[in-house]
Amino acid sequence: MLNFPAHLNRGIVLNQLGRSEEAIASYDEVLSIKPADPDAWYNRGVALFNLERYEESIANYERALALTPSFYEAWFNRATTLLKLDRSEERSPVMTRCLR
Repeated sequence: MLNFPAHLNRGIVLNQLGRSEEAIASYDEVLSIKPADPDAWYNRGVALFNLERYEESIANYERALALTPSFYEAWFNRATTLLKLDRSEERSPVMTRCLR
């Protein structure tokens, strides 16, 4: 049986160590058991951002936000990623949401 918190934390540590691909694999294991976990989607988005896979990162933040609309960090990181992609027209409403 998958130890959900341990795999989530493993992914976080791997990502902090710069091992983002391995972190994504840990998050994928978590999501295979608990697909409605906003933290796993959020942290997967962070790992994808670190790999400069920005579009995928945004999609993961959006999954986290669909599950938890008040997830401030996901709103902020989504806005940051949109800025990185020079999509400021989309970023402005997201930043406004962050400031609420």
